Amino acid sequence: KLFEPYAPFKEAAAGWGLVQLAIEQEYAVRRHLHNDAERVPSLSWAAASLLGSPRLSKGQSETRWINYYGSAGELPSISYHLALEENGPPPGFFKNKVVFVGAKPTTGYTGAAKDEFKTPLTFWTGRYAPGVEIHATCFLNLMRGDWLHRLGSLWQLALVIGVGMGAGYGLVNLRPLPATVLTMAFMIGLTVVACVLGWRFYITFSWLVLVMQCGAALLWAIIFNSVHWYVQREFMLKTLSTHLSPARAKVLMGKPELLRPGADLQTVSILFSDIADFSSISEKLPPNTLAELLNKYFETSISSIQKTEGTVIKLIGDAIFAIWNAPIAQPNHQELACRAALLLREQLLQFDAENREVARFHTRVGLHTGVACVGNFGSAARFDYTAIGDHVNLSSRLEGLNKFLGTTILISDALLAPVQSLFDARSVGRFQLKGMGRHLEVFELMGPKQQSADPHDWRNSFARALAFFQIRDFNAAEAAFRETLAARANDGPSAFYLERLQEFRVTPPPPGWQGEIELKEK
Repeated sequence: KLFEPYAPFKEAAAGWGLVQLAIEQEYAVRRHLHNDAERVPSLSWAAASLLGSPRLSKGQSETRWINYYGSAGELPSISYHLALEENGPPPGFFKNKVVFVGAKPTTGYTGAAKDEFKTPLTFWTGRYAPGVEIHATCFLNLMRGDWLHRLGSLWQLALVIGVGMGAGYGLVNLRPLPATVLTMAFMIGLTVVACVLGWRFYITFSWLVLVMQCGAALLWAIIFNSVHWYVQREFMLKTLSTHLSPARAKVLMGKPELLRPGADLQTVSILFSDIADFSSISEKLPPNTLAELLNKYFETSISSIQKTEGTVIKLIGDAIFAIWNAPIAQPNHQELACRAALLLREQLLQFDAENREVARFHTRVGLHTGVACVGNFGSAARFDYTAIGDHVNLSSRLEGLNKFLGTTILISDALLAPVQSLFDARSVGRFQLKGMGRHLEVFELMGPKQQSADPHDWRNSFARALAFFQIRDFNAAEAAFRETLAARANDGPSAFYLERLQEFRVTPPPPGWQGEIELKEK
């Protein structure tokens, strides 16, 4: 309901207007209210119109936001009773001024409405502005034309969506420190831009919402990256634990680059092991029994490799593929590989003794050193750390050569050369293995130098026999091989060469032959 001024006042006044304010939530006033449903102007509009302000051309329907010039009490004021006294205000205090008269209540009766309101600065100062000061501020806005213009809803929505998506996606891809620095810089820059737009161009927008968005996006990015890092760390630790001992896996946790696809050429020592006649064993045992026994076998075998700081690359059926000197450099990788093979043989002897009634697992091992391509040949989502190359294949061929020679551990001359002072080994001849374009001298690894219990007489006779064989003195070679078998009845290499002697007597080797044997796996 519209309450018009007291009639004598209305008739004497040059104009009149509403003192109603646009009160919002929490009793705050932020907008101009220039007319009501009956098109009656506000007090500030009526006063500005009376003075002929040129800033009113757009009419009363335009949405104008109050541009407060400071906190409550910033505009010049004087108490009403002092203004009426003869010596109250200084001379000229009201000259050429527009004076707004109104109450400035700070106390009153309980339940009485108070003409005090919140402004955007109340949060910082705690001071409420009286209604008369708000009317005076609106009047100054209309006279100066410096009221605030708010960006349109679509523009503000675009800003909220754009900043939200940019911060939400961009900060997640940064580490915490750069993300924090970038967020703080953006928030400070946004505050400066908002202040400049408000002070110089009288434009306002919901910049605090954008600031809060950036803070929320930073918190989200930190939480997301923390969870992602934890999941990645657990994934990497679990993956590495399938290749390495838990202790070495934790050491490698500081190298997340291992998860990235890619490989490097690196000199490594390679071990291949396989169970002799595994197909026959698997046919005789029930699947559950075979699975249980094989799990125990792998547990024993893998522990031998991990105790010597080896990296288990793959389990291929009943075979084990392991390397040394990758992913961490190991200057004594040849020694570690030999010790792993000997430890594997020792532990599997105990394993066979414990499971003799179920099945016998006779394990053959091939060892070699060479350059291989080592790295993650999978993807960022599927880690497949492995080694490939001719030298890897050669190690596998050495393992397969055991079944021809009746041996357990065969190593190449490349691996033995750096550690021959530490281990006892005997040459078992020169071989051209399947897929290899050159001859390779192969040795049987017997054991550590200081712990070898085998007598040397049969080794000497075998060495003589091999030398005779390589110079085509087959009669002398046969006598020496039989002498070796007399001293060591189960010597597989001697039995192998006696068979070759029978073949060469029927089909002599070609000219230029120097004792090498070309084998094709059965």
